[in-house]
Amino acid sequence: MARGWTDRIIRDSASRVELTLLPGMLPLLPLAFIGQRFPLAWVIAAVWFVMWALFVSWRYLRYLKEISIKSDRHFDRVGKYDLPPEYADTESATKARQRRKS
Repeated sequence: MARGWTDRIIRDSASRVELTLLPGMLPLLPLAFIGQRFPLAWVIAAVWFVMWALFVSWRYLRYLKEISIKSDRHFDRVGKYDLPPEYADTESATKARQRRKS
């Protein structure tokens, strides 16, 4: 559920990426009114926010990698032939990385 919602927000619009951090900040909202009376609650809310921020960062990095791979595949199929002839035998960074791994 959280993964699907996060991915949908990230893919729909880059200007709304900050919205994905909102569920991580929600536990901090009531604590603003409580004050410093419950320090354990602050620790739990902070840990939740850090975990959520790490999750969102991981999903965003996966999305960026996916975009990069799609762009590299497009370059290998179409883009490199729009370049001058001496560059037509070049390969994308993804293809070069895969060739080095194998």
